[in-house]
Amino acid sequence: MERKLLLATTNPTKVEKMKYCLKGLGFDYLTIDDFKMRPEFEEAGVSYEQNAIIKALAWSGIVDCLVMASDGGVTIPVLGKKWNGLATHRFAGGNASEIDCCDALLKIMANYQKSEQRVIYWNEGLAIAKNSKLVVSWEESGEKGYLAKTYNHDKMLVGWWLASLWVVPRSGAIYSELTDTQRRVEDDSHGVWLQLKQKVQEFLR
Repeated sequence: MERKLLLATTNPTKVEKMKYCLKGLGFDYLTIDDFKMRPEFEEAGVSYEQNAIIKALAWSGIVDCLVMASDGGVTIPVLGKKWNGLATHRFAGGNASEIDCCDALLKIMANYQKSEQRVIYWNEGLAIAKNSKLVVSWEESGEKGYLAKTYNHDKMLVGWWLASLWVVPRSGAIYSELTDTQRRVEDDSHGVWLQLKQKVQEFLR
């Protein structure tokens, strides 16, 4: 299998997560910045996996290498159908900042203060495509976490605002406030990206 692969995202946190999935497989990574052209597509899927496939197929139609794309969002059980996890990144409006998103979600959750009401789950779809054809795709859901009641503006992870509100159940710490080493340990032990890494490694080896 060829060893060039485009990480089809402008999100720096997603870039690191994809590299985490591909670690040790010997790929040469390309980024969107390496290409002048941009495909047109609409994230109109009814699942995270479908949206990841849409992105991967679109980009693989204009570049001559493997393409990896993802799509993710949070499930908030207490909100039921009032919350659309597929729009997690856009629910506060297309021009909303990451701080705007944190503030908007905390406002929505203001009436749900008990721990059992603030349970959340992260979901992620991941797809690999080549020449407008799907190679493989997956969708996984992570373990239970909790939504914090406040956050630290100075500890936000660029491209993943929800990490500033994600309480890790084992330690009670907020994910974005962990050190890089602590986050690596967390990722290697639990969570949706560990599940995806196992699928990617098994398939591509």
